[in-house]
Amino acid sequence: MNNVLQVARQLRAEGKFSESYQLVNSELGSSPEYASLIWQHQPLFWSNIHSGSCLLTRRHGADDGFLRALWSDLSFKQNFHRQAPDLPAGDELKRVLNLEFISLLSESKSIHWVIRDQKLRPWGLLSLTDISMQHRRGEVLIGLKEGAPIGLTIAAMLSLFQFFFGVINFQKIVALIYGDNPHALKVALKLGFTLEGHLKDHMQDPKSQTFVDLLQLGVFKENALSAGNTQLAMRLMKR
Repeated sequence: MNNVLQVARQLRAEGKFSESYQLVNSELGSSPEYASLIWQHQPLFWSNIHSGSCLLTRRHGADDGFLRALWSDLSFKQNFHRQAPDLPAGDELKRVLNLEFISLLSESKSIHWVIRDQKLRPWGLLSLTDISMQHRRGEVLIGLKEGAPIGLTIAAMLSLFQFFFGVINFQKIVALIYGDNPHALKVALKLGFTLEGHLKDHMQDPKSQTFVDLLQLGVFKENALSAGNTQLAMRLMKR
Protein backbone atom coordinates (compact mmCIF):
# COMPACT_ATOMS: atom_id res chain seq x y z
CA MET A 1 0.00 0.00 0.00
CA ASN A 2 2.79 2.43 0.88
CA ASN A 3 4.23 2.21 -2.64
CA VAL A 4 0.80 2.99 -4.12
CA LEU A 5 0.39 6.03 -1.88
CA GLN A 6 3.87 7.30 -2.71
CA VAL A 7 3.18 7.10 -6.43
CA ALA A 8 -0.23 8.76 -5.91
CA ARG A 9 1.46 11.57 -3.98
CA GLN A 10 3.97 12.11 -6.77
CA LEU A 11 1.14 12.26 -9.30
CA ARG A 12 -0.55 14.98 -7.23
CA ALA A 13 2.71 16.90 -7.09
CA GLU A 14 2.66 16.82 -10.90
CA GLY A 15 -0.91 18.08 -10.98
CA LYS A 16 -2.30 14.71 -12.10
CA PHE A 17 -5.14 14.50 -9.61
CA SER A 18 -7.43 12.24 -11.64
CA GLU A 19 -4.58 9.79 -12.24
CA SER A 20 -3.73 9.82 -8.52
CA TYR A 21 -7.32 9.00 -7.60
CA GLN A 22 -7.66 6.31 -10.28
CA LEU A 23 -4.48 4.59 -9.10
CA VAL A 24 -5.54 4.47 -5.46
CA ASN A 25 -9.08 3.42 -6.32
CA SER A 26 -7.95 0.62 -8.61
CA GLU A 27 -5.35 -0.72 -6.17
CA LEU A 28 -7.21 -0.31 -2.88
CA GLY A 29 -10.86 -0.06 -3.89
CA SER A 30 -11.62 -3.69 -3.09
CA SER A 31 -10.76 -3.16 0.61
CA PRO A 32 -13.53 -1.43 2.66
CA GLU A 33 -11.03 -0.27 5.29
CA TYR A 34 -9.45 2.07 2.73
CA ALA A 35 -12.72 3.78 1.76
CA SER A 36 -11.90 7.01 3.61
CA LEU A 37 -8.38 7.12 2.18
CA ILE A 38 -9.68 6.66 -1.35
CA TRP A 39 -12.32 9.35 -0.80
CA GLN A 40 -9.62 11.84 0.22
CA HIS A 41 -7.87 11.35 -3.14
CA GLN A 42 -10.82 12.64 -5.16
CA PRO A 43 -9.80 15.44 -7.58
CA LEU A 44 -12.58 17.69 -6.25
CA PHE A 45 -10.35 18.58 -3.30
CA TRP A 46 -7.94 20.31 -5.68
CA SER A 47 -10.49 21.73 -8.13
CA ASN A 48 -11.20 25.45 -8.37
CA ILE A 49 -14.45 26.62 -6.78
CA HIS A 50 -16.19 29.19 -8.94
CA SER A 51 -19.27 31.28 -8.12
CA GLY A 52 -19.40 33.98 -10.78
CA SER A 53 -17.97 36.94 -8.88
CA CYS A 54 -15.50 34.81 -6.92
CA LEU A 55 -12.94 32.11 -7.64
CA LEU A 56 -11.28 30.00 -4.95
CA THR A 57 -8.00 28.35 -5.95
CA ARG A 58 -6.03 25.96 -3.74
CA ARG A 59 -3.02 27.71 -2.22
CA HIS A 60 0.37 26.39 -3.38
CA GLY A 61 4.00 27.32 -3.88
CA ALA A 62 3.37 29.86 -6.64
CA ASP A 63 1.38 31.94 -4.12
CA ASP A 64 4.39 32.57 -1.86
CA GLY A 65 4.83 36.18 -2.99
CA PHE A 66 1.16 36.95 -2.37
CA LEU A 67 1.35 35.45 1.12
CA ARG A 68 4.39 37.53 1.98
CA ALA A 69 2.54 40.65 0.85
CA LEU A 70 -0.45 39.76 3.03
CA TRP A 71 1.71 38.99 6.07
CA SER A 72 3.34 42.42 5.73
CA ASP A 73 -0.11 44.04 5.77
CA LEU A 74 -0.81 44.65 9.46
CA SER A 75 -4.46 45.49 8.80
CA PHE A 76 -4.99 42.15 7.05
CA LYS A 77 -3.30 40.13 9.80
CA GLN A 78 -5.26 41.99 12.48
CA ASN A 79 -8.53 40.66 11.11
CA PHE A 80 -7.40 37.33 9.66
CA HIS A 81 -5.12 35.79 12.29
CA ARG A 82 -3.42 38.06 14.82
CA GLN A 83 -1.38 35.22 16.27
CA ALA A 84 -0.19 33.93 12.90
CA PRO A 85 3.49 32.91 13.09
CA ASP A 86 6.12 34.43 10.83
CA LEU A 87 6.45 32.87 7.41
CA PRO A 88 9.47 30.66 6.60
CA ALA A 89 12.37 32.50 5.02
CA GLY A 90 13.47 32.23 1.39
CA ASP A 91 12.42 29.27 -0.73
CA GLU A 92 11.34 27.32 2.35
CA LEU A 93 7.91 28.98 2.15
CA LYS A 94 7.41 27.69 -1.39
CA ARG A 95 8.38 24.19 -0.28
CA VAL A 96 5.98 24.30 2.69
CA LEU A 97 3.12 25.53 0.51
CA ASN A 98 3.69 22.81 -2.08
CA LEU A 99 3.77 20.17 0.65
CA GLU A 100 0.55 21.57 2.09
CA PHE A 101 -1.02 21.55 -1.38
CA ILE A 102 -0.54 17.83 -2.05
CA SER A 103 -1.41 16.65 1.48
CA LEU A 104 -4.59 14.72 2.22
CA LEU A 105 -7.19 15.91 4.73
CA SER A 106 -6.14 13.31 7.28
CA GLU A 107 -2.54 14.56 7.04
CA SER A 108 -2.89 18.35 7.08
CA LYS A 109 -6.31 18.71 8.81
CA SER A 110 -6.75 21.83 6.66
CA ILE A 111 -7.48 23.25 3.21
CA HIS A 112 -6.39 26.73 2.12
CA TRP A 113 -7.64 28.76 -0.83
CA VAL A 114 -6.70 32.07 -2.40
CA ILE A 115 -9.74 34.29 -2.96
CA ARG A 116 -9.76 35.80 -6.46
CA ASP A 117 -12.14 38.08 -8.33
CA GLN A 118 -13.55 37.62 -11.85
CA LYS A 119 -10.28 38.85 -13.35
CA LEU A 120 -8.33 36.26 -11.32
CA ARG A 121 -6.73 38.95 -9.16
CA PRO A 122 -5.90 37.64 -5.64
CA TRP A 123 -7.47 39.51 -2.73
CA GLY A 124 -7.25 37.30 0.30
CA LEU A 125 -7.32 33.88 1.92
CA LEU A 126 -9.99 31.40 2.95
CA SER A 127 -8.92 28.53 5.17
CA LEU A 128 -10.55 25.51 6.73
CA THR A 129 -8.48 24.40 9.71
CA ASP A 130 -8.78 21.90 12.54
CA ILE A 131 -10.77 19.64 10.22
CA SER A 132 -12.16 16.58 11.97
CA MET A 133 -12.92 13.67 9.69
CA GLN A 134 -14.70 11.86 12.52
CA HIS A 135 -16.96 14.75 13.54
CA ARG A 136 -17.16 16.21 10.01
CA ARG A 137 -16.47 19.77 11.06
CA GLY A 138 -13.88 22.47 10.49
CA GLU A 139 -13.00 26.01 11.54
CA VAL A 140 -13.10 28.78 8.93
CA LEU A 141 -10.74 31.74 8.69
CA ILE A 142 -11.24 34.40 6.05
CA GLY A 143 -9.48 37.66 5.30
CA LEU A 144 -9.27 40.10 2.42
CA LYS A 145 -6.97 43.05 1.95
CA GLU A 146 -8.34 46.59 1.77
CA GLY A 147 -9.91 47.59 -1.53
CA ALA A 148 -11.37 44.16 -2.27
CA PRO A 149 -14.49 44.20 -4.49
CA ILE A 150 -17.75 44.64 -2.61
CA GLY A 151 -19.41 41.33 -1.88
CA LEU A 152 -16.29 39.22 -2.38
CA THR A 153 -16.22 38.08 1.26
CA ILE A 154 -19.82 36.90 1.13
CA ALA A 155 -19.30 35.25 -2.27
CA ALA A 156 -16.29 33.35 -0.91
CA MET A 157 -18.22 32.14 2.13
CA LEU A 158 -21.20 31.03 0.05
CA SER A 159 -18.80 29.14 -2.23
CA LEU A 160 -17.35 27.44 0.84
CA PHE A 161 -20.84 26.50 2.03
CA GLN A 162 -21.61 24.81 -1.29
CA PHE A 163 -18.37 22.83 -1.17
CA PHE A 164 -18.43 21.95 2.52
CA PHE A 165 -22.11 21.07 2.96
CA GLY A 166 -23.19 20.32 -0.60
CA VAL A 167 -20.20 18.51 -2.10
CA ILE A 168 -18.27 16.77 0.67
CA ASN A 169 -21.33 16.65 2.97
CA PHE A 170 -19.72 17.72 6.23
CA GLN A 171 -21.71 18.66 9.33
CA LYS A 172 -20.60 21.97 10.86
CA ILE A 173 -18.41 25.03 10.33
CA VAL A 174 -17.05 26.90 13.35
CA ALA A 175 -15.83 30.50 13.28
CA LEU A 176 -13.86 32.34 15.95
CA ILE A 177 -14.21 36.11 15.74
CA TYR A 178 -12.42 38.79 17.73
CA GLY A 179 -14.77 40.80 19.90
CA ASP A 180 -13.49 44.08 18.50
CA ASN A 181 -14.42 43.12 14.91
CA PRO A 182 -18.16 43.90 14.74
CA HIS A 183 -18.15 43.87 10.93
CA ALA A 184 -17.05 40.23 10.81
CA LEU A 185 -19.70 39.32 13.37
CA LYS A 186 -22.40 41.10 11.35
CA VAL A 187 -21.45 39.26 8.15
CA ALA A 188 -21.32 35.87 9.91
CA LEU A 189 -24.75 36.32 11.47
CA LYS A 190 -26.16 37.43 8.12
CA LEU A 191 -24.88 34.21 6.54
CA GLY A 192 -26.57 31.97 9.09
CA PHE A 193 -23.99 31.55 11.85
CA THR A 194 -25.28 31.59 15.41
CA LEU A 195 -23.39 32.70 18.50
CA GLU A 196 -22.41 29.68 20.60
CA GLY A 197 -20.01 31.19 23.10
CA HIS A 198 -18.51 34.45 24.34
CA LEU A 199 -15.04 34.11 25.85
CA LYS A 200 -14.19 37.22 27.86
CA ASP A 201 -10.66 38.67 27.52
CA HIS A 202 -9.61 35.38 25.99
CA MET A 203 -6.64 36.47 23.86
CA GLN A 204 -3.97 39.13 24.01
CA ASP A 205 -3.70 41.36 20.97
CA PRO A 206 -0.01 41.27 19.92
CA LYS A 207 -0.27 44.83 18.57
CA SER A 208 -1.97 46.67 21.44
CA GLN A 209 -1.03 44.18 24.19
CA THR A 210 -4.62 44.43 25.44
CA PHE A 211 -6.89 41.44 25.99
CA VAL A 212 -9.81 40.95 23.64
CA ASP A 213 -12.93 38.82 23.69
CA LEU A 214 -13.31 35.83 21.40
CA LEU A 215 -16.72 34.92 19.99
CA GLN A 216 -17.42 31.35 18.90
CA LEU A 217 -20.02 30.87 16.18
CA GLY A 218 -21.28 27.84 14.31
CA VAL A 219 -23.37 27.09 11.23
CA PHE A 220 -25.05 23.91 10.05
CA LYS A 221 -26.20 22.81 6.61
CA GLU A 222 -29.83 23.92 6.94
CA ASN A 223 -28.79 27.52 7.68
CA ALA A 224 -25.76 27.64 5.39
CA LEU A 225 -27.80 26.40 2.42
CA SER A 226 -30.96 28.31 3.35
CA ALA A 227 -33.28 29.76 0.72
CA GLY A 228 -31.94 33.25 1.47
CA ASN A 229 -28.31 32.22 1.00
CA THR A 230 -29.19 30.27 -2.16
CA GLN A 231 -30.87 33.34 -3.67
CA LEU A 232 -27.94 35.54 -2.65
CA ALA A 233 -25.50 33.09 -4.26
CA MET A 234 -27.50 33.15 -7.50
CA ARG A 235 -27.41 36.97 -7.59
CA LEU A 236 -23.66 37.00 -7.01
CA MET A 237 -23.12 34.42 -9.79
CA LYS A 238 -24.76 36.79 -12.27
CA ARG A 239 -22.26 39.54 -11.60
